[in-house]
Amino acid sequence: DVIKVSAFTDKEEAANIFKHHDLLVLPVVDNNDKLLGIVTFDDLVDVLEDEATEDFERIAAVLPVDKPYLKANFFELTWKRSFWLFVLVIFETITALTMMRHSAAIQEVVALAFFVPILIAMGGNTGTQSATIIIRSLAVGDIRVKDFFRVIFKESLIGLSIGVTLALAGSCIVAILQRNWRLSAAVGISMGLTIFLATTLGAGLPIIFRKLKLDPALMSGPLIATIVDVVGILIYFEIGKLILGL
Repeated sequence: DVIKVSAFTDKEEAANIFKHHDLLVLPVVDNNDKLLGIVTFDDLVDVLEDEATEDFERIAAVLPVDKPYLKANFFELTWKRSFWLFVLVIFETITALTMMRHSAAIQEVVALAFFVPILIAMGGNTGTQSATIIIRSLAVGDIRVKDFFRVIFKESLIGLSIGVTLALAGSCIVAILQRNWRLSAAVGISMGLTIFLATTLGAGLPIIFRKLKLDPALMSGPLIATIVDVVGILIYFEIGKLILGL
């Protein structure tokens, strides 16, 4: 039972086989199991470096650049860094439209707008944390698609714990600054729900991408943060209107 790979095997998969079996060389065969050549440990190091670089670029919402930074063309770098930013601008427009839709509530209780940056920042940060951990765990083989529900359950509990803690802290801050218990309750509940949702989405979406045969790193931190921004704003204003009676 020779451990081998096909000539058409993905480089990252071959690297995982190398690591799992502690190999020094890996035979490469064709469809008839005829030996075509070997992959050496030195080749593995290059592959792992390339794959890690590509993952980091995608997590930062940058299209992969195939050249060293100083050798890459100015226009190529601009395009590869701008593509996802254009997509994120479109998503963030939904946030602006949501705030415009609730402009009457903002005019009636101006303080509602004061705490929007805190809310979306905390949601985006926790979602990015979760997504980064899961993307890396998928890349190194610590978790697989079949672990979806276990990961979601674990991250949901973590999100719930963090959400409750930060919700209480946020409520206290608002109560001290505004002396309005209804507003503090609205901010606290919204923050807790947003963090819980952000953690769950950050854990689940990369695994769903892997299931769809897409690179989980595409579900990058900036993209997760943008999605959470939109959802968090919706939650915040709906809860605010309900609690404040607007």
